[in-house]
Amino acid sequence: MNVNVLTMHHQALLIMVVTALISRTGGVCYFSQEQQGVYLTQSVVLNIGESGGSSSSSVQYLELTVLPDAIPVWGYCHKRLGNNVLLYDNTGGTDCVRCFHLSVRSPHVLEVHTESLDICYTNEDAALATCPTREHIRSRTTREIMLYKTARLTGPPSPTVYCPINGRFRFTYNNQEDGTETISECAAPSSRLSNCPSGNVLTLQFRQCSFQDFDKVFDCLGDWQGSDGQRYLALRDSMEQNSTGSPQYRCAMYSIEKETGRVYLSLSSDSTCTNKLSHPWQGYETLVLDPIALPPPPVTVSSSSCKFPPWSLGQWEQVKMHSNELSYTDLESYKTYKVVCLDATDAHDDKALAVGILPVFAQSQCGEEAFTCLSVQERSSNVMEFQMSTEGQLSYQPGMCNSPSTRGWGPWLTQGRLDRFRQSACPVAGEYTGALPDAPSLCAKLYSDCNNPEIMFYTVYSCANRSEVFEDREYRCLG
Repeated sequence: MNVNVLTMHHQALLIMVVTALISRTGGVCYFSQEQQGVYLTQSVVLNIGESGGSSSSSVQYLELTVLPDAIPVWGYCHKRLGNNVLLYDNTGGTDCVRCFHLSVRSPHVLEVHTESLDICYTNEDAALATCPTREHIRSRTTREIMLYKTARLTGPPSPTVYCPINGRFRFTYNNQEDGTETISECAAPSSRLSNCPSGNVLTLQFRQCSFQDFDKVFDCLGDWQGSDGQRYLALRDSMEQNSTGSPQYRCAMYSIEKETGRVYLSLSSDSTCTNKLSHPWQGYETLVLDPIALPPPPVTVSSSSCKFPPWSLGQWEQVKMHSNELSYTDLESYKTYKVVCLDATDAHDDKALAVGILPVFAQSQCGEEAFTCLSVQERSSNVMEFQMSTEGQLSYQPGMCNSPSTRGWGPWLTQGRLDRFRQSACPVAGEYTGALPDAPSLCAKLYSDCNNPEIMFYTVYSCANRSEVFEDREYRCLG
């Protein structure tokens, strides 16, 4: 266990708690580390056209900060009830209490719903009655506020996010700016979209459309399932710095057909996830993506009868193992690989096979391919590790994995099982308590569930008042 990481975590927690106690009196209320940060949220200004008969919207952004115990423009954290939080503000001379529903959608996106920013209540019960429910959010009867994180309060920048739309595609495109247009601007499937060469970026190349050819590049900020069951995707236009009034941040809905791989993708007209966005196939801008097939593998690969070990089959965190094929997403290179196990012609003489090293054929979502070696190791009933050799060859060479010590290897990737879970008791049984070494005013309790030995709980609370809980986590032990 990394002591430095734990120390940094507890220091951040101590700063958060001390700030909350100094700023507020009464009950402790705070925002989680994931919610804290500096964000941009949009404001829309209408510009009247020269003729006076039409108008266009110009998107501008306001900076908003979520502190450990406050969102300054909205108020101090007064009470938390699950994802709902009451914010208290008296800067106008009178009490103002409002309820906000906060959902962390990704390391870069915080979705907020509230009744209205223009309505205040003077007492807690009245504000609680307006807290958005799942049904309110699903039916879009509350105000949605999308916050896009630009910086953390402490620590390193937020991690890069992999795009859920993976590979190369042809697409058609339709812009329904006036709400009535039925003619596609890009009717011929000559345009291209891909997350190549980097899987965290979508590149769109508009070709042979009703407008001049151009390229657009989006950074993927995260995707999630909304309250309405639809899949949403947040994007940042890396080529748009908001100098023209065009939205720098975009929200989209998407749907992927399992049988064909076809993707329906629609974008809203601005940085919200509601304006002119109804379905993956109905939005302000709509694209239909058809996948471009990768080149077929060599005969050596398609004729292979090799099988991965039975214990390894199934769904893991970043890996899906089939009988002779696995797919995984490398979050270092931001590529998705399809890896096929190969028959070793000298299998019985090969010591590599005995220690779990296999010859394989690897192909990325962008079509890059190579013959290389894969090591797969079972660490426990629910944990495996694997690593790929960093050395690849254009053709299969018998015995190429016989001398693993002479090959270059990537890092070991540890994976927890997501299906066919086999119970594994936690190594810590009973209940343990104590003060945090770097925050003596805070205590921690670690305890296991006697009825479910694979479950463990970790709680951080005030040593002076056990009811003031600052962190409460549940863990499932994998082995």
